[in-house]
Amino acid sequence: MPILDNMPVCLQRLSLQTKDQLQTTLANDEASSDEELMSFFCDECAIPQDAAEAAIKYRPQFFVDPFFDLFGLFDSPPPAPGAVVLGAVLAQKLKGNGE
Repeated sequence: MPILDNMPVCLQRLSLQTKDQLQTTLANDEASSDEELMSFFCDECAIPQDAAEAAIKYRPQFFVDPFFDLFGLFDSPPPAPGAVVLGAVLAQKLKGNGE
């Protein structure tokens, strides 16, 4: 569940692409130090320093919860009425085959 209610304004204002870059890096880079990440975010990704600092404060949550979703990027809306949900179709096929 994202922390959107308490998120610093500097993080809220970032583009979707920048949010994705921050979240992906924080979730997958366990080897770099916070200082190395700051340098990467600011120098390589052109993320403002205040946003990089704020994002790094959430880094420990990614270590504890591998499904932590800082920005709500993985929240998906419910399917539209009448939409076919792939998982449901697959489950029906498996049931029909006795599996």
